[in-house]
Amino acid sequence: MVLLSTCNRVEIYGVAAKVNGNVHRLFQHLSNSEADFAPHLYVKEGAEAVQHLFSVASGLDSMVIGETEITGQVKQAYQAAQEAKLTGA
Repeated sequence: MVLLSTCNRVEIYGVAAKVNGNVHRLFQHLSNSEADFAPHLYVKEGAEAVQHLFSVASGLDSMVIGETEITGQVKQAYQAAQEAKLTGA
């Protein structure tokens, strides 16, 4: 699991056998509220998720196209996940 948080986004990347539609309930639990996050959530799986991460890391999916700061944030997020033993094969 990797958490990426920037000025205009919070993204969680993870690996699971099946999502089973539990993403919305997970966010309600994490927020400890009844807030409806549905309009702000999206789930990408497999190659689509990897393509999105690469788009974010390269700055193609930024408020400023080509922004390079996000690459360092992705690297730091991954390193933090590794240190917390939240990464795997």
